[in-house]
Amino acid sequence: MDIIKVEVLLSAIELGSMSKAAEIYSYTPSAVTHIVDAIESEIGVKIIKRTHMGIEVQRGREDIIDRLKLLVSTKNDIMEMAAAKTKTHKITIATYASLSKYVLPKIVIDFKRQFPDADINIIVDDNLQSVYEKGSADILFGEKIENDNIIWEELMLDPYVAVFPKTQAFSDKAVSREKLYTKTFIMAKDRKISDYISEEKIDDIIKIDSHDDSSVIQMVKEGMGVTILSSLAVNSNQGVAMAKLNPGLSRVLGLMYGKKHLADKDYARKFVDYIRRYDMKGKFCGDIA
Repeated sequence: MDIIKVEVLLSAIELGSMSKAAEIYSYTPSAVTHIVDAIESEIGVKIIKRTHMGIEVQRGREDIIDRLKLLVSTKNDIMEMAAAKTKTHKITIATYASLSKYVLPKIVIDFKRQFPDADINIIVDDNLQSVYEKGSADILFGEKIENDNIIWEELMLDPYVAVFPKTQAFSDKAVSREKLYTKTFIMAKDRKISDYISEEKIDDIIKIDSHDDSSVIQMVKEGMGVTILSSLAVNSNQGVAMAKLNPGLSRVLGLMYGKKHLADKDYARKFVDYIRRYDMKGKFCGDIA
């Protein structure tokens, strides 16, 4: 029995009019009449009668109508249960641009090998605090934000490195800030870098008002100057060289999520459990000169 046709029949009975039911379902009145006739033919009894006021249930057929209502209700319950289970397969992860390019893809690919029905959405935003406040993501992947309701799990240390054209390589394995001050310095939009570098000591500086590290890397490739970026941001990029910093600079990356927020997110919990066991060491950071 076609449940949609049963819904049309019940609507006509409730409204007392086949024409009104036709309007709701965008059918013609004759189509609704055909649906009603088909259902009555299928079950073998007449269940409605036409009157000058419209239509009504035949006497003694109320129990059949009750069963038809139960049929529709059961269908709706099944659809709601299926939708709820489908939702638990969805994971929304918010992270930085650099992590979305060079770290998260490998993790997501490996995760989906184990859980192929996982539906993963990625939000790229350097302001994870704002993403959390909006409730847009199940999981945040980046530097820790201060919030008593967030659980923080440290995953990895991401060292910052000096980045320069391969034609302008430094002789030292670890580059000092003083050496960087002698070059044209391309300043990326990163609080850690701006705190590390004394701008007044730089003779020539180019400031980039963007969180897109790829544009900074391209400028370095073209020989416009040198910069400092996290090692993950320059991973897999050709045409530039890297060196450790002296003194060193790094950032701590990890997972953040609200415990209550994951309570009904089955696959989000699976992702958290998976990434806890994921070996981060040496998988993403490029070779440093």
